[in-house]
Amino acid sequence: MIWILVCLLIFSGVHGQEEKAKKIVDERGSSVVLECSEADSVKCELIKNDTTMVSRNVESDKYKILESGNCKINITNLELGDAGIYSCHTTDSPSAGFQFEVIVTVTPSKPLLMYNDNLILNGSMKLIDGNTDMVTLYCLSVGGYPESKIHWTLNDKPIKDATENSYPTSGSLLPDSDKLYITNSTVVIELDQSSPDKIRRDYTVSCIVDHVAYSYEALAWGILARKYATSDVMIELNGEVLKTEIKCGKGIKVYELKCVSNGLPEANEWEWRVDDKEWETGDISKWVGEPGQFTCRARNMANADFVPSQTVKFVGSSGDHAVPATLNFIFLLLVILVLSWYH
Repeated sequence: MIWILVCLLIFSGVHGQEEKAKKIVDERGSSVVLECSEADSVKCELIKNDTTMVSRNVESDKYKILESGNCKINITNLELGDAGIYSCHTTDSPSAGFQFEVIVTVTPSKPLLMYNDNLILNGSMKLIDGNTDMVTLYCLSVGGYPESKIHWTLNDKPIKDATENSYPTSGSLLPDSDKLYITNSTVVIELDQSSPDKIRRDYTVSCIVDHVAYSYEALAWGILARKYATSDVMIELNGEVLKTEIKCGKGIKVYELKCVSNGLPEANEWEWRVDDKEWETGDISKWVGEPGQFTCRARNMANADFVPSQTVKFVGSSGDHAVPATLNFIFLLLVILVLSWYH
């Protein structure tokens, strides 16, 4: 019974020692401080893998005791090989000490989402090639340490059937501590077959990269869709869809109106109408410097005819007429003064 109690005490001591290991995560090249003890301590040493890295008698350019009284140790210019478990031994805890798990990271580049060897920019749409029912996507996380973890969503729902592997960028001849990693993941999504025409179904795909250096998960996402014709056209100003009427600002100002539309591929032809005149061939934007009525229309390669937007009316504000009214009043006053002078 006594031996059982002794074993339990030993196990609990080891387990408690493991629990108090504090994780410290920082980027390669930075410095970290291990606060082994804030109290005065004659003994202060840092041990890793049974090797004393620094003590009152052992000095190093990388490992330094910050103050002569307490036991705070600075590790400078972190390298990948500096990662590991460290133990501090002080006067008040000569055997157990404090434990730190130092994790050295290299932040990978932004994730890359690929379809048919083409990069998908965040928020952009890609045309699904042909009449295929299966689409293969790739996601890359490059230059990180340690390896990244990648997961996927399709229309905000997790995709479980994805493959993932990581391999070093520097080649297998270098030691593990000098390797940065490329993590790639491949997923095959099956397109929805519930719609017989398979035309107006959009698929929002997200590649989500989890890495210890990230404060939040990194995201690469895009929209896949089959070809469909332009059906909705609107006029935007500074990224906002305009209503049927908007007031011009006070004085002379130039506005850039933009003709935006749905459809895939994106619209490649635009026309503008000003004050109910004939349609004029133009580009996606039109510069406006005076009041009037404006309408645009657009179409993509799948449209036979143009699709018009609603008409937006630009009207001058009341401030536009303040100056002429004031000038008329001054002119009238001068006339009265001149007439009274002669009389």
